[in-house]
Amino acid sequence: MLTARPHLVLALALASLAACRDGARASTRETPARRVSFARVAFDAHGVSAPLRVTVPPATRSLAVVAEGDARALYALARLETADGVEHVALPDGVDVPSAMRAAYFDDRSGEMPGDLRQSIRLGLFTLIFPDRPGVALPPGDAELRIATSAPSATVSVQVLLPEDTGGRLLPVNIFTVSREAAALAPRDPDALPFVAPLAAILAAGGVDLRVERVIPLREEQLAAMTELSEPQEPPGSASARLALEGGAMTGGDALNLFVIDSLPRGVGGWTLGTPGPPLPDTYYSGVVAARLDGGTELARVLAHEICHYLGLWHVQHRSHSGALHLDPLDDTETGTGNLMDEEGRGTSLTPDQSFVLARHPLLRALQ
Repeated sequence: MLTARPHLVLALALASLAACRDGARASTRETPARRVSFARVAFDAHGVSAPLRVTVPPATRSLAVVAEGDARALYALARLETADGVEHVALPDGVDVPSAMRAAYFDDRSGEMPGDLRQSIRLGLFTLIFPDRPGVALPPGDAELRIATSAPSATVSVQVLLPEDTGGRLLPVNIFTVSREAAALAPRDPDALPFVAPLAAILAAGGVDLRVERVIPLREEQLAAMTELSEPQEPPGSASARLALEGGAMTGGDALNLFVIDSLPRGVGGWTLGTPGPPLPDTYYSGVVAARLDGGTELARVLAHEICHYLGLWHVQHRSHSGALHLDPLDDTETGTGNLMDEEGRGTSLTPDQSFVLARHPLLRALQ
């Protein structure tokens, strides 16, 4: 979120994502993503699933986990062991997983899973992309993961995407201009939107090439102005989640949907529906929301900040409800340096470590 300143029974299936979509420009094609699916994964009494095993092929860009279940339950990873034998989550000994998850999400409002791997606990649908920083290996071979939940009686469906490392840096987006007022709805030509060029420039500096596939004006009486803010992130039943589902039903494909609406709660310029967000087009967490603001450079900065959250970047530092200070896992970021991911800053710069993280997201693809 960015404040506005006055500113697994296993069912395995390998699949590829579709190679084109309606409305895509002719010069772009998707990078196929290998996928392993696990249906109706159950949990033990401690809120931890049985092992889920996947084989990581050579030249894999990342391992992306999407776990979806009861919208009232919290989900995260309890274990992630890569083929080199390294276990990356490292939950504290003796931790009561369901209680710890509820405390982090509802009490501390940080939403961070205990352990060494920084994770964003989510209601209903959880996403993690690994590796999350340079110097962390994803070697080819068998990897093992376990899902954690706050509701041991629930089940969850899990998808693991294993995109090939093609050097892709192209991020396709759809832009929804959402308003109550017909006059405020923008034209369908992205070149006519004053925030597109500065947004593309900010992302390009971080190694991401923006490609606007469609601009969709949307007259919306109820979702154009959002007045409620949820911490630590938006829940499945929020206005933002409803808007994400509406947008996903309209577009298809795998472009990231950006929703520019009339207004957000006072002092808030935008928010993401995931850190990182799911590499899927039609979930209630598929999208980024921003207020219209100035319609130009400030809107571009807010959208860039939230897109970078969606692609996997955390705030450089963030103080949770309890007062605890949470730092991002990167070595080359610090506050006060004009970084885009400073929570209260107005900068636009991105570091090499941040660019590495952005390039892991399965939504990025290569130009062919």
